[in-house]
Amino acid sequence: MKLSNQSTAQHIKSRSTLRSSDGQALLTDIASILNRWSEYFQALFSAVRVVQEKAILHIQQQPVSMELDEPPALEETRLAIGWLKSRKTAGVDDIPSEINEPARTSLPEWRPPQQGAQKERYKDCLKQPLSVCDIDYREWSTLTADRVAWRRTISDTASFFEIFHITSLEDKSQRRKNNTAASSDPGQL
Repeated sequence: MKLSNQSTAQHIKSRSTLRSSDGQALLTDIASILNRWSEYFQALFSAVRVVQEKAILHIQQQPVSMELDEPPALEETRLAIGWLKSRKTAGVDDIPSEINEPARTSLPEWRPPQQGAQKERYKDCLKQPLSVCDIDYREWSTLTADRVAWRRTISDTASFFEIFHITSLEDKSQRRKNNTAASSDPGQL
């Protein structure tokens, strides 16, 4: 097929031409054409541009689209993540596809609010974390009014939690060592 195309096809060499800056001569060789384009772009980009105030005032102001300020809906986010193909991402951020894959399944499903259901208040959400810190959840708002006391309580609780966590890890590792020592030395049983 290649040979038949070569034998029947007419080889036409096309040459691009360009006029010189004064418009008189016709440039045909590549070096002079490239020099002419270089001159053209230098003249184009080095020209001084002055914008007049009247011209700016005559530009019509476009209405502001408020819907662009709203955060994307959950369904829009799902669709956008679903459109990302494996090993490809939108934009130049080079996010690997392994990051996007769990996001396709882990987005919470939107449910309409139930009629007559009790709304969860932020105070109800704080009961568990405050009880871990040994703070009475009924009186935490009065404690937050005194900033110094609140900071001291949180700091003390955080340091207590760290110490407790470290000691529990040390105890756990000690128990493992004891278990491995007991299992390796059958004479101690």
